[in-house]
Amino acid sequence: MPRLSRARDGALWLVDRDELMLFRDSAQRPPDRPIHFKLPVSLRRATLTFDPLGDIWGSTRAGETFMVPAAALKGGDPRPEIRMIDKSDWIGKSGPPLLIDRDGAIWSGREGELTRFRYADVGMDPAIASDSTRGIRLASGTDGVIYVVSNQMLYRIKPGGMAHPALPIGNPSAICGGRDGSVWILDDHVARQWKPAGTGRRLADLPTFISRCAEDRLSRLWVRGYDGSTWWHDKRGWHLLKGYEGASGTSVGQGVVANAAGDIAISTDTPGLGVVEGSDIRRYDFRALGIDEITMVSPALRGFLVAGRRGLLRVRDGKVRKLDARLYPWTARLSGVVQTPRGETWLRVPTGIARVSSAQLDKAFDHPGFPLDLRIFDQRDGLVGGPAMFGFPTRTMAVDGGGRIWAVTARGLAMIDPANLHSGHHPISVAIRSAETHPGLVRDPVSLTLPPGTTTVRFTFAAMGLADPERVRILYRLEGLETQWTDPGIRRATTYTNLSPGRYRFEVIAANQEGEWNRKGATVDLVIKPTFFQDWPFKVMCAATILVLLWGAYQLRLRTLAARIQARLADRHDERERIARELHDTLAQSVQALILRVHLASRGLPPENPVRKDLEKTLEQAQKVLREARERIRDLRSLSVPDTLEPAITRAGVERGFVPGASLLVATCGEPRPLHPSAATEIVRIAEEALFNIAQHAQASRVEIDIEYRPNSIQIIFRDDGVGISPEILRTGKREGHYGLVGMRERAARLHGDMMFDKGAGGGAEVILILPASTAYDRHRCRWRWNPFRR
Repeated sequence: MPRLSRARDGALWLVDRDELMLFRDSAQRPPDRPIHFKLPVSLRRATLTFDPLGDIWGSTRAGETFMVPAAALKGGDPRPEIRMIDKSDWIGKSGPPLLIDRDGAIWSGREGELTRFRYADVGMDPAIASDSTRGIRLASGTDGVIYVVSNQMLYRIKPGGMAHPALPIGNPSAICGGRDGSVWILDDHVARQWKPAGTGRRLADLPTFISRCAEDRLSRLWVRGYDGSTWWHDKRGWHLLKGYEGASGTSVGQGVVANAAGDIAISTDTPGLGVVEGSDIRRYDFRALGIDEITMVSPALRGFLVAGRRGLLRVRDGKVRKLDARLYPWTARLSGVVQTPRGETWLRVPTGIARVSSAQLDKAFDHPGFPLDLRIFDQRDGLVGGPAMFGFPTRTMAVDGGGRIWAVTARGLAMIDPANLHSGHHPISVAIRSAETHPGLVRDPVSLTLPPGTTTVRFTFAAMGLADPERVRILYRLEGLETQWTDPGIRRATTYTNLSPGRYRFEVIAANQEGEWNRKGATVDLVIKPTFFQDWPFKVMCAATILVLLWGAYQLRLRTLAARIQARLADRHDERERIARELHDTLAQSVQALILRVHLASRGLPPENPVRKDLEKTLEQAQKVLREARERIRDLRSLSVPDTLEPAITRAGVERGFVPGASLLVATCGEPRPLHPSAATEIVRIAEEALFNIAQHAQASRVEIDIEYRPNSIQIIFRDDGVGISPEILRTGKREGHYGLVGMRERAARLHGDMMFDKGAGGGAEVILILPASTAYDRHRCRWRWNPFRR
């Protein structure tokens, strides 16, 4: 029974009896030319499938599979052959294809198994077999042609083509590309230049047994011998290059290499490198960079790349930069490097063939630690065999004129075409499958609101990449808890513990095998409600309680300090009264008795007696001393201070006596409050000294005293319009040899107050006294009024 199947471009294909034919093209018209495929008997009931490349697949229930390449459909043969598929052509097992996914992978299944087929990105050239005796030797010409020697045959690979035998040559010791599209073939005694369209030069009598060769921009042939010597040949013959000897043996790194510009790199056993640029040569020493052995020298688009056990070096424009193997471990065992005009660098690493952006590689050279995205092609991509053995001194990688990468392996010659990779380029789909918390399991969550007390959440997630799931990379993070992404490896679940209340967002992103990230990914918004003890009202209550306790402690400290100061002032007051009593009872009484006796004695002498006159003068001096003593006794005793300071300060101002015609004005601001006796005494003493200084030095015609009672302090300002205070006194706060100002400051400091001196706004001077309420006011005599903020 005929079967119709629709291709991806809309064309209809018909399976009828023993033929597969194109019934209608993509425009639903009969084809311009008939296309028929002869079907064997076993394939007459095949089911067709069409892949993204245009290939036609067919399968039967018996498990037989066939494929018609798209190239055959475009050819002129109206009856192309059908290609039977063997499992060796695929990465997987054989079986009937059922579907083709978006990445081009073909899936087939039968009872108990599911098989995936996908196109291989790495192909092995079937014409070139491995050579266990001499190894595969590789060289590239300036015209983009690749030359390969294997099993005594020279193969030629044109850009876009495959290997074809070109010349039987035996077992040459070295081959290298020429500047004119030729290839140099060196054996034990002769160096021959071979061209596809003619015969090149022939150089006999080689100076040594050759292991490597290269031709520079001046058409000179450079060779390295197995004994480590370096030679070059021009029209005059062979010349030994002294000072650039390499280690004897067959090390891959010990040789000569030419880049596209025709510069020659000569490795030395220093270790170092000599670069021949035309007729000039420049030498580099790598010992300071920690390179103890050169394992590979490879041409770059600009300069050269040199590999060692401790990293990779870039030699360019007279400068050397290093990728340290401690930061990039894959650089420690490189066996080959090539760079392409596409901006890619391909490296032969132990695990396969790696690709990295050349721009990224340059950034890593210039900025050590810069992250590099490596895409490794290995056996999963069709690569067969590990790196070539290090015992063969040959180039291991080359790029042809079409941009294809060729690499020597232990099993043959591998090829990668970067322009036609079959790997999937679709972003990886990401899903968060479930979130498990204390209440239970939530599947496919989008947002979660968790009850108070929740501290643990477990997420499971998945990334769907069918083409190459083993290479899918996943990163996740919990925003609100962490800022860095975490790589779970092969795990697809994570658990967070000890979570605090708040808002979080769980994010998952993924990248495919090409390093293309799905940055949008999948997210889950998470809200954990707080308990009462975690909520903000409780925190505010705790903060308020702490503030009240701190305020109480501060007030208690102020009261304690005020009590100590007042106790010290009371002790001083009592001591001064004791001293005053002692002086009155002893010195004053004794002087008074002495005066009376002298007075009685003088009365007994005649008035005209000179002795009497002397005694009367002595009595006057004694009475003056007695008056001064009584004044000092009065000063030592407590003053009778009224409830306000104004009368006491006014009396002190009147007693001092200013210049004739001077006025004294005392003003009070605020509600007067009772003062502590000790504080009142100190304030009056300070006022007396300030007024004394005004009377003695200011020559003021107007004196003003402002008393201001404040809730937290008392302020007294003495202001005059006199000559003012000198800048030196303002700067130092005292006058040399005088202690009045010093004493005023000391009295204010004992009351935890402050004393300031300044120039008046309209001339003269200002003396400002400020005392805190805790030491100035008498709290026991104040009326009690509730004020939680009073001091």
